[in-house]
Amino acid sequence: MVVLGYGGGGAITAIEAADAGADVVILEKNPADRHICNTNVSGGIFICPTDVEKAFQYIKACVGDTVDDTLCRIWATQTSTNKEYLKRLAESVGEPSDMMRLGGAEFPDLPGADGISSWVLKSGLGAKLFEVLDKCVKAHKNIRVAYSSPGKRLVQDESRAILGVVAERDAKEITIRARRATILASGGFEFNDQVKLNAFYGNPRYFYGTDSNTGDGLLMAIAAGADLWHMNWSSQHYGFYYKNFPVGMILGGIAKPSYLVVDQYGKRYFNESYNGHSAYAYFIFFDPLKGVYPRIPSYLVFDEQVRTMGAPLSPNTGPGGDVIGAKTAKYGYYWSTDQSKEIENGWVLKADTIEELALLIRARQGPNEFVDYTSSIQMEPTVLAKSVATFNANARQHEDPEFGRRVLAPLEKGPFYATEVWPCGPNTQGGPKFDSHGRVLDVCGNPIPRLYKAGELGSIYGQRYPSGGGNLAEILAFGRIAGQNAAKELA
Repeated sequence: MVVLGYGGGGAITAIEAADAGADVVILEKNPADRHICNTNVSGGIFICPTDVEKAFQYIKACVGDTVDDTLCRIWATQTSTNKEYLKRLAESVGEPSDMMRLGGAEFPDLPGADGISSWVLKSGLGAKLFEVLDKCVKAHKNIRVAYSSPGKRLVQDESRAILGVVAERDAKEITIRARRATILASGGFEFNDQVKLNAFYGNPRYFYGTDSNTGDGLLMAIAAGADLWHMNWSSQHYGFYYKNFPVGMILGGIAKPSYLVVDQYGKRYFNESYNGHSAYAYFIFFDPLKGVYPRIPSYLVFDEQVRTMGAPLSPNTGPGGDVIGAKTAKYGYYWSTDQSKEIENGWVLKADTIEELALLIRARQGPNEFVDYTSSIQMEPTVLAKSVATFNANARQHEDPEFGRRVLAPLEKGPFYATEVWPCGPNTQGGPKFDSHGRVLDVCGNPIPRLYKAGELGSIYGQRYPSGGGNLAEILAFGRIAGQNAAKELA
């Protein structure tokens, strides 16, 4: 059996298929010494519901009409065994299996939200979960990982059944026959600008996961006749991106509440305290008369109290620091704890007054070394000053009648600062549609013979991402299903 992609989805499907008796080769695009996947740069958090029926109600409310009840019930049932399953995997390779709860549903007002729980291995956040999976893969004698071997295209016979894959190794094409099935687990299209431009409403958007996710499996699935879903959905907060740095960066947190977010005019437009996995939806408003997205980018405006609070804006704190450090650590960059380095290199703008800050933002509105967009909008000092004054007046009354933010404080202590914030997150959700067996479906709703999928490629999630750990929950749940069923194909 051939698995395309060595991330969490590829690992789980390979483990399950191998346990069922299949010989598995995993084709991984990256070389072994630079292998990085979205699973090992994630927080290591996964959903494991405490109540299956409530979990069904909740996921159905999150995905709406994009997913039928059958798949929603399978999600609820299968994810509810994730703790038990991961515990068994960890103990099988001598790893600690104790877990702790880290949260619940991202949308507590939706039906069934109180049945959702997110968990993490106590032995380590972030990459620890993938370390366990990697050890499990290496413990199987009938699984082989071939690094530096990107898949290029699927091979089909006259009946459209998938016979295997053409891959590239040492600058030469090789054909690998899949005696049972082929599983696409190659990740999303976070770093394919052309696909994003045609799939997303609201561009540009940036990502901080592995930059090798360029939609390879998606394009192979399309060529094989696959139907697609959730192409316009992603998991994105608001975060940082600068043209002279290769990937986006997550906004780690803001220690003091004396900050706000404004659009390119200088107007505030949402409750900034929500920076969950669907926060990007606030940013993708399109002005059809001007032909622009006036909230992409927006600007995070803050005062001296925020700047000096340790590491309030840090995507990571340095080697051995917080859980999300791996996302930029790959490129050897660690955000300074007082924003001094970012001010010096021009990422964070600094001014003595709000009006002067607005003029600095205006000078930056256009293609340059820091940002990669063209805007017909100009930041107006009077507009930004009014937004800040209104925010400050409300903050002194401990209320936000405009957007309902609960914790806010006035921007009173200068100097004042601003930096661009964009829709920025870990991954896309779109890709080939699949059925309850993990089989990829064609445009007529029929399974493409011997073709399966796992992971974020063609994720079940549409409309609203359920909570932190959603994709890892799906990997653990549907990766098992895909691997077990693919192994049943006749060799």
